[in-house]
Amino acid sequence: MDLLKALTPAQLVQPLHHLDSMTSSARLKTVQRLWTLFRALVAGGGATLVDLVVLALLVDLLAVPARVASIPALVAGGTVAFVANRRWVFHARAGSIVKQASLFVLVELFALALNGLLYELAMRSPTVSHQPQAYLVVRLVTSHVVFLGWSYPLWRLVFRDAPDRVDDAPSPHQV
Repeated sequence: MDLLKALTPAQLVQPLHHLDSMTSSARLKTVQRLWTLFRALVAGGGATLVDLVVLALLVDLLAVPARVASIPALVAGGTVAFVANRRWVFHARAGSIVKQASLFVLVELFALALNGLLYELAMRSPTVSHQPQAYLVVRLVTSHVVFLGWSYPLWRLVFRDAPDRVDDAPSPHQV
């Protein structure tokens, strides 16, 4: 908090100064991509909330071991993620839902493996394994690492063929 108080408004927006030197179309494209990423983060937040609720219900109410409950929780969150990303984030209503769902499932199967591996490694830590409710924090951290490093970059490709997307429209040189 003290760092934010010490910074001037000009210093806070300094990382955005590169937008001034861009053409208006490049600036628009950058803003649209940032908006798409923001929507993906919101959709991911909703999917993560579903994941955490299912995980907590299975662990706390049904006494399912956290490592076992992790899989159905991820599947529930993944379903929410597909629908939100297709409909709201990437506006891919016109693309082939079969193709998009198939590619999304492939991306998410690998993401599931990454999530499971990272989750398992973190839960094996003696510091984490002896803390009550640590499994929720571990889920938040590991799922966000996988989201930013794997899922989101590939979702942009999965939903690319949607004709009403502006931020990935082909340039005149590609047509």
